Amino acid sequence: MRSVLPFAVLMALAVPAAAEDPAAPSAPIPLEIKDASGNQLSGDPGKEKGETQFKQCQVCHTLEDGVNKVGPSLYKIIGRTAGSVEGFNYSKANKESGVVWTEQNMWEYLQKPNGFMPGTKMAFAGIKDPQKRADLIAYIQLHSK
Repeated sequence: MRSVLPFAVLMALAVPAAAEDPAAPSAPIPLEIKDASGNQLSGDPGKEKGETQFKQCQVCHTLEDGVNKVGPSLYKIIGRTAGSVEGFNYSKANKESGVVWTEQNMWEYLQKPNGFMPGTKMAFAGIKDPQKRADLIAYIQLHSK
């Protein structure tokens, strides 16, 4: 005797579940960042926001684990101690800063790296727009898990 499966079961078997696409547009992600007024920020990691911001970073950085370029890998940077990626030659200021990269610290650093960490080798003027910095951090978080 042949069994008959319900249509929903057949569809589930025939069509594999869609893999989560980190490049797909997404909703803003709440972040542990407070602006100067004390408002908690969210960041949009999507193509038009965070991904666009990351393009300027990828000249020197990657989100691949263990891959350093001109700058260190940013893979899982949030929660990591500054100056701790193996195989990267950091400035003395970075290695000795004791900074742990929280979302808030990263947000402040990205505004003006040399202002946050005098002596850093990172030759980047910064991102003045607070929302663009939050979008970038959301993108980095989403793509380095």
